[in-house]
Amino acid sequence: MTRLLFLGAGDIGKAMISRLTETGMAGKIEISVCDPYFNNTDIQTTSEITAIYPTLEAAQLNGAYDVIVIAIAPELFGKLAHLMKLVTTRQSLVISVMPGINVETLRHNHAYSVVRAMPNIGAKSGHSATGCYAGPYVTEAGRAIATRLLQTIGSVYWVKEESHLHAVTAISGCGPAYFFAFTEALAKAGISLGLPDDLALDLAIDTLHSASASLHADRSPARLRDEVTTPRGVTAAALKLFGEENNLETLVRRATKAANDRSTDLE
Repeated sequence: MTRLLFLGAGDIGKAMISRLTETGMAGKIEISVCDPYFNNTDIQTTSEITAIYPTLEAAQLNGAYDVIVIAIAPELFGKLAHLMKLVTTRQSLVISVMPGINVETLRHNHAYSVVRAMPNIGAKSGHSATGCYAGPYVTEAGRAIATRLLQTIGSVYWVKEESHLHAVTAISGCGPAYFFAFTEALAKAGISLGLPDDLALDLAIDTLHSASASLHADRSPARLRDEVTTPRGVTAAALKLFGEENNLETLVRRATKAANDRSTDLE
């Protein structure tokens, strides 16, 4: 049985534990948690959790772990990095979902292999789009383990270069915020056209939800856009302004470049 330790059980950690339980994977994994603030009531089913420890020193009493998921705030890792040796061996796989800390820092002169993963807020509902990078010495078996664990919270994509995780952060990590901002703007536009506040918001949310469902089924945004756009029609009038007045594509490119650069600066 795989021995799995969650170092930190914030939103992502809780989401993974809950989804492991819901999907039945927890029955094949011995799950432990190291988090002084972990609250059993935060997770509906905690019967699959073998042990809860306040510190890594306490977790050491249970021996080494096959897989450790680091899901703490990045600023806390510096205080704990040297303690990772207490719960790992050369065969351990460390999966980090912390932003801004590279593989070299994560290994901290330890022998274990490291996978960096960048999930997003969709993890809470099992719909994260997670980008991953396998550091040195990660085997195909290690990649497979990381994929299976992370697929419990959504889709998983692997990048070949660690630097590509900055772009992953700018697109999928920050992407939901862009989506929420556009939804808010669309609702406000409806209000400006005379719709009641609640109706404008409901229409914006449900419309974008239906558009997302269509994209999942077809995965061709350009073709779908053409399907709902009649030449010289209503939609075409709006898209013309997106292209000419505000240049939506350029604006999105500039915004994601700013997010990419900020992610790079923080690492």
